[in-house]
Amino acid sequence: DHLASQCIARHGRPILRGEIDRLLLATELKAANKTVIQPDIDAEIARAADLAGYVKADGTPDSSAWLKAIMDEEGATLDLYIDDAVWPSVALKKLVEDSVSITEDDLQKGFESNFGPRAEVLAIVLKDQRTAQDVFREARSNSTEDGFGQLAAKYSVEPVSRSNFGKIPPLRKHGGRPTLEEVAFALQSGEISGVVAWGEQFAILYKQGETTPVVQDFQVVRGEIHKEIMEKKLRLAMNARLTVLHDSAQIDN
Repeated sequence: DHLASQCIARHGRPILRGEIDRLLLATELKAANKTVIQPDIDAEIARAADLAGYVKADGTPDSSAWLKAIMDEEGATLDLYIDDAVWPSVALKKLVEDSVSITEDDLQKGFESNFGPRAEVLAIVLKDQRTAQDVFREARSNSTEDGFGQLAAKYSVEPVSRSNFGKIPPLRKHGGRPTLEEVAFALQSGEISGVVAWGEQFAILYKQGETTPVVQDFQVVRGEIHKEIMEKKLRLAMNARLTVLHDSAQIDN
């Protein structure tokens, strides 16, 4: 009895949520006149294997090796893995797949983000605008790379730039920091930006240069980019749909 109560206390809520989700998804699938069939299950397992790096010598997903790893590492049975992880994922995809589309603009942005040039910059990150303006004037009076790095080590509140004399990882286009990216790519080598508002902080950038892309043929990687963007869009749509299902569900006691 004590073991049973501890199992419920530790695992009861997530297991119950899984059962509720399954009921909600089954109801939605029926309303949408859609079903989950075995080829869908097999394709989802292959997708998971591919994402986890389980691939054969010919580059195709190694589903058998992936399932064995799940069984060995998680201690789960095949039926439990399919019921708790694979089936809900497939069901959600079935519900949102018609609403997800990829445009040429999406593909082009994906190419620029993953394979385009990177802006190599030094950065000084500051907490308030007044201090940022003072440091900016000081940086303009000594606009050399070394001088900027010394100011970063002295004033920057961001640990990486402070400890590396302003050096931060190269910025890519469409990487999630649009304001910094736009400024970084607009600068010329050796040029210092103005004070850039970045969330609740302020940044000053020094442009060192840009990297040269290794892959320049969009068509070579088009398929891979399409797969990556589709995966991200599907996941966002799936999470949004599940939230809607939870919010709109009613409890009948």
